[in-house]
Amino acid sequence: MKKLRTLWIISFSVALLTTLTMAGGGVMLPLGASIGSGTVILLGILFIIHGIYGVLFYWIWFARTARRYRVAKAVEGEGIYSAAEISARLKKNRDSVNRDLRYCIRKGYLKNLSFNGNYVVEKTGQ
Repeated sequence: MKKLRTLWIISFSVALLTTLTMAGGGVMLPLGASIGSGTVILLGILFIIHGIYGVLFYWIWFARTARRYRVAKAVEGEGIYSAAEISARLKKNRDSVNRDLRYCIRKGYLKNLSFNGNYVVEKTGQ
């Protein structure tokens, strides 16, 4: 789960940085025009374009990572192993919780666990 927490922090940082650079690009355009610097204008345009196309994707990436982190935290941190109980606790759709549990187990965020469709169980025979 430590890898998932690190990914959660990285996804938030990238989304926030992209949002801030888009806003900075909006400031750089008139600033560059007022001082007559083509480089500042070009950087402002690039920041705005990157922000327009990147912000949406990065915030969606952060939201997905945060949702998966909450599910993994419910299993490891709170000791909830029932998918129905996790979905009730997080107020999320049962299918979404099932998908997130499978994803976290497949990616190795929840180690030595498997999911049988209803419960998260420890792997045997290892």
